This record gives sequence, C-alpha cells and structure tokens, in this order.
Amino acid sequence: MKFIKLILPLAFASSVFAGGYKIPEQSSDSMALAASNIAKSFGADAAYYNPANMVFLDDKSHININTFYIHLGETKFNNHSKKLGTSDTKSKDYDVVGASTYYVSPFFANNFRFGLSFNIPAGLAMEWDDSYPASVAEKFELKIYELAPSLAYQVLDNLSVAAGVRVVYTDGVIKNRVNTTPYKMSREVKGDSFDFGYNLALAYKPTKNLSLAATYRSKVDINVKGDTNLNENFLGKNFSKSIGTNISIPLPASLNLALAYEMDKVTLMFAFERTYWSSFKELDFNYNEPILNPITKKIIDDAHEKKWKDSNTYRFGMAYQASDKLRLMAGFGIDENIAADKFTSFELPNTKAYIYSVGANYAINSDLEVGFGYLYQDRQKRNANVQKSNFIGNVEGEFDPGDAQLVSLSLKYKF
Repeated sequence: MKFIKLILPLAFASSVFAGGYKIPEQSSDSMALAASNIAKSFGADAAYYNPANMVFLDDKSHININTFYIHLGETKFNNHSKKLGTSDTKSKDYDVVGASTYYVSPFFANNFRFGLSFNIPAGLAMEWDDSYPASVAEKFELKIYELAPSLAYQVLDNLSVAAGVRVVYTDGVIKNRVNTTPYKMSREVKGDSFDFGYNLALAYKPTKNLSLAATYRSKVDINVKGDTNLNENFLGKNFSKSIGTNISIPLPASLNLALAYEMDKVTLMFAFERTYWSSFKELDFNYNEPILNPITKKIIDDAHEKKWKDSNTYRFGMAYQASDKLRLMAGFGIDENIAADKFTSFELPNTKAYIYSVGANYAINSDLEVGFGYLYQDRQKRNANVQKSNFIGNVEGEFDPGDAQLVSLSLKYKF
C-alpha cells in the first residue's frame, strides 16, 4: 500500500524542487553558487559538500552557522479529465525557516582533519485543501535531518581523501480524506526513524589554479515506523482505529564530479550531479493488521508505482573577489525531471527546473565573516496522466509553471 506523499518539513529547508525531494542548497555559499561549490570550498561547509577540501582551509577551527527561509509558491493544476469529482485546483503556498551548521577542526595527527555537519538533505511539502486532490494528498510532511561526521586525510600537498558517516533522522506526517456519500474516510499517518549511510570524497589540485573533485553519498533506506489513525463512515456507521504502520522511502545515492578554476580575482566552478532516483520504485504502506473495507483498502493499502529514473543536474558558479573583504557570487543550474507523466500526481508533481542564484560574503575581520545567498527556482510546466476508475487518484491534466525561492544568512568564524 502506499501513498506518494512526502512533505517538506517545517524545520528544514523545504524544497519540493525539480530533483525529487532532495535539498542540495543549504549554506549561504552553496545557495549563492547554485550548489556548484564542490571542487572549491570557501569555509566550513566543506564538511558537507566535500570533506576532502577541509585540508585546504586555514589550519584553525572553522564554524559556519546558517539560517534560511524558503518559500514554495502554489502549484496550479488544470484538469483535463471528464470524471465526476475532478476539477481545476491549486496547492497552498509553503513557507519554512531552518538552519544548518558546519564545523572543521585544525589539523591533528599530522595530516588529519575532522568535520561535522548538521543539515536537512531532503524533504518535501505539499498541501491541498480541495476535496479532489485531498483524497490522496491533503497534507504530507517529511522532515529529514542529517548529522554527518567526517575525517579527511591529506595524502599529498595537492591531494586529499575523506570519508564519513550519515546519521539520518526522519519524521513524517501524511493526511488524506475522502468525503462522498455514502462513504467517508480520513487517515493520518505519523512516524519516524533513525537510519545510516556513508559518504566518500576526493580533492585534487593538478595545478595551482585548477581543482578537481569527486564525492559520493550512499543511499539511505529510510524505514519509517509509526501509527495510522483511520476513521471510516460507511452507510452512516462510524469505524475508528489506530494501526501500526511502516514504510520505506529511499534517500537516493548521488555522485558529484566537479572542477574549479581560479583566475586572479575570479573563480569559475562547475559540478555535475548524478542522483540515483531509480531506487524509488513505489510507495507502499504496510499495516500491522488488514484493512477490511475494500474501498479503504484500495485507497490507502494498494502500492503506488513511482518508477522514477536517475537524473542529472548541471551546476555552474562564479565567485568574484571584489575587494579584500567582499566576495560576490552567482550561479545557474539545470535540474532534470525524474518522473514520467503516468507517475506524476498531487503528492509530488516533480518537473524540470532552472536555477538562478546570487550572493555575497563580507569579512568583518580576519576571523569573522557574514554571508548572504538567494536562489530562485523556475519550475517548468508538466503533464500528468494517471488514470483511475474514479476521481480518487485520477490525475489527467497539466501542472502550471511554479517557483521556489530561498534566502540564506550565515555567520562564519575561525579560531
């Protein structure tokens, strides 16, 4: 059984972006550079984006504290179906404030450095008030937090490697409701989990000006366990129960290949990211006891195919050292679509997107800096063609273009 609804958390950056439910832009530098800062790191966020770059930072303790705001604009759906109960509709706007933190230690044991990052690597948010989309996706909230310790080793002056552990905590809420005659139903699922993965990184400087990098984050199978509160009304009779529930959702593996080239005051950056979304084949809720009502069973207990495909994201960034204290940044990205029309529904109307970003970093003194990043995501229109026998889960039409906006402020300190 399943429901494809994942909702971006309030506690972390909510980016129901084109790339599924991943949120790559976290720090102000990353946001300003459209997450192209893989081969070149300007501060402690190297602990997350490429831990191997930690060895190229000043031999001090580095800490970077970020806060960010995300606005996800409404999603409008133009209905093309003639089925009774279907209609044009739109989702709610979604706003969230979150934070991320990064730390890099000084060198120890000659060539080692330790890093620690706290992030929100993924999440999703979608809310629909109208009864038509609410039958499958009234509200979905998926909050994913990651604590990632890592260790970097400087092999040569121009070569380093790193490895780390991913400790992922997930908290989710899913709601849907059907309000017809003679059948009514509402469901709320709540659950959480702790899961683990790993990351690997490489940084190499073949020349003074050129930096190359590769990073890999393993897939994390998020195994959420919790309870479902189910309320049914059929022919005037009410039935309510709480049922133990579990579901597995992949936080997909990803590979980044990147380069950076420094020319006097300008640094050009490029990152190619391959995300292995094909691991997300279906969303299937498993209950500890059978769902007896055949109508309810079909709505909440049948697995929903997703069959997403692996996708590429292309990220470009430029940093300009305008003065000894001021660094200006800009970025651009292209994020591919990951789902076919027949697997696109209200819970996650994924689409291709273009990413535009700007930002700045200002050094108050040699040890203290402040940063700012702004990112705009232009989500393209897309078709949906999910055909069902009635309006529940039937999605035939077109999602209008949409947008998401992110703003980040950071404080960086060396000691």
